[in-house]
Amino acid sequence: MRTFAYTKYSLENLITRDDWAAYGIASAQQQADVIDRIQSRLHSNIQPYSFKVFTKNGRTMCKPDDLETAILIRKVNKDFADLTKARVTNRVETISALKSICSEGLPMTIIRLDIKKFYESVDIDKILHCASRGTKSTYALRRNLEHYINWSRSRVKGVPTGVSLSSSLAEYYLMEHLDKFANSLPGVHFYRRYVDDIIMVCSSRRPAKDYIDELKCILPEELEFNSAPEKRDIITLHVPEDHGSFNYLGYRFSIGAKINKTGHRPVNLDVAPSKIVKRKKRFVHTLLQFLKDGNEEDLRQRFLLLNSGYSFWDSSRGRKMSAGLCNTYSEIDLPSEALSSLMHFYRASMMNKKFQLYHRLRLSHLSTHTRRAIISLDLQRHVQDRKHFNFSPEALQNLSSCWKK
Repeated sequence: MRTFAYTKYSLENLITRDDWAAYGIASAQQQADVIDRIQSRLHSNIQPYSFKVFTKNGRTMCKPDDLETAILIRKVNKDFADLTKARVTNRVETISALKSICSEGLPMTIIRLDIKKFYESVDIDKILHCASRGTKSTYALRRNLEHYINWSRSRVKGVPTGVSLSSSLAEYYLMEHLDKFANSLPGVHFYRRYVDDIIMVCSSRRPAKDYIDELKCILPEELEFNSAPEKRDIITLHVPEDHGSFNYLGYRFSIGAKINKTGHRPVNLDVAPSKIVKRKKRFVHTLLQFLKDGNEEDLRQRFLLLNSGYSFWDSSRGRKMSAGLCNTYSEIDLPSEALSSLMHFYRASMMNKKFQLYHRLRLSHLSTHTRRAIISLDLQRHVQDRKHFNFSPEALQNLSSCWKK
């Protein structure tokens, strides 16, 4: 039976064997002690949450500092999401639906927008008010949401980035204050928002500026759309000869001219150019790390990590998450020009004398076996077969560390 109470049973159900390993739990008694400490925090007047604040890629991030906080966040987030139905839109479903509507031969205008620094800019008092209205029947949940917002108020701007509860709170806030109004705007045929990335397919009868202005009017006043050219697109497909391309959620959408026989437009999905550049940079850092430490096994493992699918444990959500090239870009059309470009780059690093690191690699002890593995990788087939490998949390941390420099 579903309960919103913080009973020992409901809290125990959120602890996994992965938590035992991650937080050093060695016995059932230690787990019971964790549950007791959670309940003790909830029954006292002290702040029940403890987060580690750190910087990653120039952004302030947060993560649970102890198992008690991780379990409490999972419980609060699960209860809140179950009550409000606040869940991030399914990325694969969004991409598939967008591809389908873009292929229709009807005149349309496609608009892509991005909310600037969403988590940092959102008004936490409005977030709390909105969340409280959605959880009127559950006092304990509202109280723990208040604790969370109060922790955020004195330590970070907006809501903590990197915590699942922040995602759910922000999602519900925009569901109530943006999405339900945007979906009913005149002329909007298709509207989706994935966190802070918005895509709209609209009627060609009105200028794109009108749609953007109307969306600005319903966007919460503390938020704004990013004006940077790479953060917005306007594609006009008003006559059969029109064609265009745009990036959305890491994909490159290329829409061709209307085909007379079918009445539809061809739509090709590929990896966005910026994502390919990012992977090339990571590969260069991988080679530099090998030239620095000489660890060929780590080089091979990093190459697999860079070009495969893998899973990792998300302590905030309390479950495994899928990531990596083969998982993130499952909807691309093969053969892919982007993947071909990436394969050519890998081969050039081993065979082209003009490649910046070519001569240093030739003088290194890099084995013929590893060189051939890099040169011969069929990335098209690799992605098609959804190649997946398992890495421990420690291995993921070690292998990806050189990409963060």
